[in-house]
Amino acid sequence: MIEARKLDRVWLALLGLAALAVVCREVVFLRLGRVSAAEALYSALINLGILGLLLWLMFRFSLRRLPSERQRLKESLTLLDIASAVGSTLELKRVLQLIARRTAEACRVHRCSIFLLENRRILPLMSQLASGDTDRISWERFRRRTYVETLDEVPILDQVLRDRLPLVLNASAVKALPENWIKPFGIQSVLIVPLVTRDTVIGFMALDQIEPLMFGRGQINLATTIGSQAAAALENARLYQQTLEDNRALKEMDRIKSEIVANVSHELRSPLASIKAYTELLLDEARAKESDVCLQWLQVINRETDSLTTLVNDSLNLSRLEAGGYELVREPLGLGGIVREVVSLLCVLAEPRGISVEVEEANDMPPLWADPELVRSILRNLLENAIKYSHNGGRVYVRIWAENGNANLSIRDEGIGMDAEALQSVFCKFYRAPEASDVQGTGLGLALVKEAVEAQHGDIQVRSELGKGSEFVVALPLGGATTLEVE
Repeated sequence: MIEARKLDRVWLALLGLAALAVVCREVVFLRLGRVSAAEALYSALINLGILGLLLWLMFRFSLRRLPSERQRLKESLTLLDIASAVGSTLELKRVLQLIARRTAEACRVHRCSIFLLENRRILPLMSQLASGDTDRISWERFRRRTYVETLDEVPILDQVLRDRLPLVLNASAVKALPENWIKPFGIQSVLIVPLVTRDTVIGFMALDQIEPLMFGRGQINLATTIGSQAAAALENARLYQQTLEDNRALKEMDRIKSEIVANVSHELRSPLASIKAYTELLLDEARAKESDVCLQWLQVINRETDSLTTLVNDSLNLSRLEAGGYELVREPLGLGGIVREVVSLLCVLAEPRGISVEVEEANDMPPLWADPELVRSILRNLLENAIKYSHNGGRVYVRIWAENGNANLSIRDEGIGMDAEALQSVFCKFYRAPEASDVQGTGLGLALVKEAVEAQHGDIQVRSELGKGSEFVVALPLGGATTLEVE
């Protein structure tokens, strides 16, 4: 359209120059005495008349072209409007409503309806008149009837599915559609456009006329272009809905899994407590009788019972923290003393492999007001991981210091380390890095650590490099006596 206007201006300029040239020529001829005044005037009038005729013809041509240019502009704006709606929202009803109405307007038809195909069932989704209205009563009645129809009952649509091309049904051919598709709406002719995505027909648009008018090539091409955008809208909505459903399913699975872990952990605590109590009684008896073999066996049973009890308690605490049901109790704690206590407990893991644990505590370390059970759980899981993933004969470094109102704890090892991909999932439940496949573990320890730190308004960071080891740094607010509370 812009190029046509430029061409019109060029023609007008040329005609103006031609008219000026004619007048100038006659004036020059008159001055030179080659023609008389009457001859000059007569010649000028003849030439100007010819130019005027050309100008009139060009004007008539522009008037004829103007409606088609307006129609092309309207079509371009329609496509832009639909593309903007498809790309800016996933609200399917609003997008389909806009597509149906704007298609009916731009294609100059009475109505546009959009249908979805699902396992050969025909599902009517939207219908809009070019005026923007909806014949709600007739459309709802049609929808109820059509929801039980399949492609087998409308065989003409199989041709659309097979060819994936628009199909025009004029006055005589429109009878190929079921009567309940035509009679209630007074349809005289219809254009059916397939909605194709990923080489699959997922639905179709029906553009109908209530007068026996023919569909032109321009209408068919425009409807086909809009059909591709309607297909994209349907596919986007389907993918979005599938994502929501998958997300809900994953959340439900995670909830059920956490509930199972919590229930099983709770049920295991009582028998474990009984096993622990009777094992300690047998240990006392074995010591009294100085039975070294029985003492050794019972010590193994006692140690493994402690490990299983710890696992059960960790699982139960993790479930409670995730559900917001953990009662957080703050007490003044000496962090250095708890670190040395945990190191002493875990020496049974470190000493057989020749791993040494070095503890460095800053002078004048203030007390930490925190939950003692969670703090011990944080220390035990981080230190146990550092020992498990260290090489034989390696070293683990523990450092404690206070800074910016926080008690800071760093646990660093020189073990197998992790790559960048593993770091992104290191705090996820049940995650095990590929490099750690030969190391025993449940994948719950670091998930519990993160939940325990965040429950106390702390922060945890991790740095690691594959083959060079890892460092976990925990910062917990020091707090004070005034912060003692149950959350």
